Amino acid sequence: MIDIINSALNVPLMLTSVIANTVVLVAILSTPSLRSSSTIVFLCSLALSDLLVGATNIFATFLGGVSLFTSTAISVDRYLALRHHMRYPILVTTKRAIYTSTSLWIFCILIFSFVLKHRLQIKSQQQNAERFNAEHHVQMKRLVKSVINTFLFFICMIACYTPVLISSVLDAVSSEPISRSWILADTLAYMNSSINPFLYCWRLRDLRRAFIKTLRKLSSCH
Repeated sequence: MIDIINSALNVPLMLTSVIANTVVLVAILSTPSLRSSSTIVFLCSLALSDLLVGATNIFATFLGGVSLFTSTAISVDRYLALRHHMRYPILVTTKRAIYTSTSLWIFCILIFSFVLKHRLQIKSQQQNAERFNAEHHVQMKRLVKSVINTFLFFICMIACYTPVLISSVLDAVSSEPISRSWILADTLAYMNSSINPFLYCWRLRDLRRAFIKTLRKLSSCH
């Protein structure tokens, strides 16, 4: 709802800014008598910056600075006109007004370039930090998965070899021969070697793909 209200306010304001400031600029440029006034020079600069603010949001900060400094220059110009009204035409000429306006634009461009460069550096550092965090997260995820896989392999091995270990201990400490049923312990130990390949393929996706690909090649050859 707030976005809708904000858009409803910004659209007419933007249109008004663009249209009104364009008309001001056209009126100044099409009227030679107006261009001879130092105040009009400042107003022209202000109208241009306001026009671009309404038309290009990407440079709003830079153009806002131009508008602010130009408004300040106009205030100083009016102060000099009141304070030194007799000497005002000598102190503030059209040429000086043009130089001042141009200097303000250049000054704001330099500041904006510095700020933009600094912002890009910060953004680059943030992207590098995010990339590092993302890579670190992926590495940690892989490491955790690797630990889990190793744990599963280890548990499977323990499960398969524990019976044969028990049978070996019983055979060593007992004077009587152990039951023939413990021969299955050897079979279970051997089974571990058969289980492991499928366990690897289940837990390791890349190995599983290579395994299936190899099987397909072998089947196609036969």
